[in-house]
Amino acid sequence: MRFYFALWIAKLAEIAIKLIDPTRGTDFPGKLAYRIDRNFMRGFRQLDTDRVIFITGTNGKSTTTNLLYHTMKCAGKKTIANLTGSNMLNGAASCLIAGSDWRGRVKADVILIEVDERSLPYIIGQLPGKYMLITNIMQDQVHRNGDPDFIYQLVRKNIKTDMTLFLNNDEPRSKSYETCVSEVRYFGVSRNSQSYQKDGMYDVTMPCPHCFSKIEFEYMNSANIGRFHCDYCGFCSSETALTQIEEIDFGQKHFSVRGVVHPLTYDVPIMLYNYAAVSAVANYFGIADETVSNAYSDFVNLEGRMDILHYRGKQIHYLRIKQGNPETIQMAVDAIALDPSPKAVAFGMCIIPERRPQWVPHYTNTYYAYESNFKPIRNDRTDLMVFSDYIAYDQVNRLLYDGFDENAIKVINSEDPKTVLDALCDMESEAYYLVAPVRNIKIFKSFLKKAQEGDR
Repeated sequence: MRFYFALWIAKLAEIAIKLIDPTRGTDFPGKLAYRIDRNFMRGFRQLDTDRVIFITGTNGKSTTTNLLYHTMKCAGKKTIANLTGSNMLNGAASCLIAGSDWRGRVKADVILIEVDERSLPYIIGQLPGKYMLITNIMQDQVHRNGDPDFIYQLVRKNIKTDMTLFLNNDEPRSKSYETCVSEVRYFGVSRNSQSYQKDGMYDVTMPCPHCFSKIEFEYMNSANIGRFHCDYCGFCSSETALTQIEEIDFGQKHFSVRGVVHPLTYDVPIMLYNYAAVSAVANYFGIADETVSNAYSDFVNLEGRMDILHYRGKQIHYLRIKQGNPETIQMAVDAIALDPSPKAVAFGMCIIPERRPQWVPHYTNTYYAYESNFKPIRNDRTDLMVFSDYIAYDQVNRLLYDGFDENAIKVINSEDPKTVLDALCDMESEAYYLVAPVRNIKIFKSFLKKAQEGDR
């Protein structure tokens, strides 16, 4: 009876949220339910765990979940998912609350649950699932997660032997989970015009997850993601059970999977792995590649990391990065590199309100930038600016390692939005980019709103 009481209260809260403000309270119904019943998710009826797909990993969880949801819907499958990025216990519970009736019956062909890696044991403990898609296991928020091996081991402990895994064939840590289960499907991306190799003095690779020897990459499509092998133990990218993206053309915006042409609507290189992952799952469930291609053509990524700001008559692309996550920096750099026009780019890697005790001293927050490759924007069409109260010159130092001219980098020792935007707009160019943490978009938008109100 406790479960039903929790469910009904949560459903009433869900209705109230939709009436008041549908954009807020995405995990509140689940939070409310768990205050009443600590084992809430175990109470749902007609919930076929063989239809549950967990999506986890460091980068790409939200985009992959949204893309897979859209593809499954286009294929005619009744699908429920936690699409808003609420990927902890309360968010998973809210997904089931929304997808069930008042008697707790969940009727769906597919149940997609995006899971934060650290929440995996809590969610799987109450909601067993047959399938798990792991995007990658990368360096992320070291102040919270420590070394990537901590997350690697945490995920490994929660993989059940009877699961079917969908693994990134080009990312060594996540691929090594293949030894945990008997059934695996892989996804990968072929060498393309944006692929590169790390061969600089300060570049590092990663240890083999099995023998801890050096992993060798034939090429990289992103930081430590690409065709690889270990000379010592033989661990390498697989040739079987593989969904491979090929014939990638960023100019014409298309790629092929099993000979079927797909639209490359979002052309940031790392997005190819989201497409590959979804294509692998869809193929496993018998969805034709032609259907998948049609789904990709009208997909809108609600979890995108780009905003558009308007200031002094100029359009500024705000590319949001996550603190302590080199992959999001790489995504921003790769996106900028695809723009052939002359451009001004401003980097601010640690600014208010990210100044918290775990980031003291502040210059330590530049360490993750050494995992990224800035060379794609090192050309005579790109003018650079860095800004920060604390780490502006540390950012400059990182760029010098990739061969940038010290005298050509504009330095702003400030985090004030007006100062930053004025300095960026003073640079003569055709396109303008601002790369800064996710939360800081609110600061810039607040300033722009006040500036517009002052002009009236």
